[in-house]
Amino acid sequence: MQIFRVIKDINIKREREEMFYRFDSIFFKLFPNFATSFNALLKPSVLY
Repeated sequence: MQIFRVIKDINIKREREEMFYRFDSIFFKLFPNFATSFNALLKPSVLY
């Protein structure tokens, strides 16, 4: 059946990496200052 071929051809690792890359790209476009703002909430000893 064709469905088994489609399932067999799915590369879960690649799909996950692409999903995280897209999410990060969109998130940082929506919230460009997120990392800076979040780090400002932390104590300096926690940053490094």
